Amino acid sequence: AANRLKLTQELGQFLRLAEHHNQFLCLAILNIDHFKQVNDQYGYAAGDEVLRRLGGLLQRSFQNLEVVARWGDAEFAVGMYGMTKDDGIKRLAEVLETLRQRVFTGTDDTKFQVTFSIGAAQYPEDGIDLQTLYKAADKALQLGTSRYTGCG
Repeated sequence: AANRLKLTQELGQFLRLAEHHNQFLCLAILNIDHFKQVNDQYGYAAGDEVLRRLGGLLQRSFQNLEVVARWGDAEFAVGMYGMTKDDGIKRLAEVLETLRQRVFTGTDDTKFQVTFSIGAAQYPEDGIDLQTLYKAADKALQLGTSRYTGCG
């Protein structure tokens, strides 16, 4: 997954394209559910493996007019050019289903699974710049309005 700077630059280009070509842009924020508990209960190496696997899964799922970046501690951001919020959420729900089937192993050989929650925003309805779109996606994540979560 790219870093925050690369994401910001690429999303800036996507926003200019979306404006110029009158297209949608979906910005989604993914947060791994109970990530602190994963680190505390299964060890930081297991937490790192979860981040690596989710990053790889997102990279493989979003390649064309999309950008994926690790945004924060247990948070990833995905920018999808030409995609509505609903379509973006559907695509991410497919990634979530794949992730839910993966089994991870803690330091004491305990097996566990993880899920993530999604918050999404759409250009231009939810904002016309990255900061506004991020705030809208983050708010949706916090409120659970565009949320897909799995059971642990």
